Amino acid sequence: MKYTYQYKALPSTEQKLELNVWVRTCQYWYNRQLGDRFDWWERKVCQRAELAFERFLAGDSSGNRSGKPRFKSQSRYRSLVVEGAGFDLHSCSIGGKYLYIKVPKIGLVKVRSHRHLPNGGILKQLQFIKKNDGLFVNLRLEDSSVPVCSDDIIPTWDNSLGIS
Repeated sequence: MKYTYQYKALPSTEQKLELNVWVRTCQYWYNRQLGDRFDWWERKVCQRAELAFERFLAGDSSGNRSGKPRFKSQSRYRSLVVEGAGFDLHSCSIGGKYLYIKVPKIGLVKVRSHRHLPNGGILKQLQFIKKNDGLFVNLRLEDSSVPVCSDDIIPTWDNSLGIS
């Protein structure tokens, strides 16, 4: 089972500057790929532009199209996804109020821990989001010990309750 927790990040000034450079780079490539539409499979950011264009062409469940994808300014492009290996979680603060996440090329990022992470979860993805009240981090965890629910029960008159 995959699940996501969101925490407030407390990066240092150098880490904030580095994250801003990364977000601006992703914004540049998103805008460039949206304009060019060539070699979209080379970068993760390109997949994001591809998904936006597919949503535009496909429309919603009722067949209505959404607005065409638009170029993103700095104020509209606010997130950065980091995937893959190289993440380490450290909880070495007094009382467990802070988590420290080791992110490649950034270092240890301090995160306010308002909820404990469950045991057995493996960190698969990290997303930094800039909001009005600060920088937040989404931790995407995967836990193989949690069973996946299956819909084996087919509703019939014998096993269903309701108002008639």
